[in-house]
Amino acid sequence: MVLLEDPLRASAWAELGAVYTGMKRYAEAIRTLRHLGEFAPDNVQVWGLLGAALEASGDRAEAEKAFRRHVQVDPEDWKSRRTLAQFLMREGRAAEAAREFEKAAQLAPPKGSVERDREE
Repeated sequence: MVLLEDPLRASAWAELGAVYTGMKRYAEAIRTLRHLGEFAPDNVQVWGLLGAALEASGDRAEAEKAFRRHVQVDPEDWKSRRTLAQFLMREGRAAEAAREFEKAAQLAPPKGSVERDREE
């Protein structure tokens, strides 16, 4: 569909989902981001945004699934691992969080590097 043909549109849908979340319109954010996830399942951005919207809405079980999918789509992305670790900490699962923080630290560019400064 259009989302697959034009990656910029996928970014627009992701932004819309983020805006809905910021406005606390969680049902609309979740619907928008799930729609995007169906058409662009390998878009790493959608899963982190969906996890955040689900967590904010109170659906912690589905939020965890989305955050784990975020890591699964790009296991080498240190930011997705950090996001999962932060979620796990909020859930009181410190041992699991520590493992994800460690993986994120191993994958992250060195502090002060241009790549890391640009990504943070």
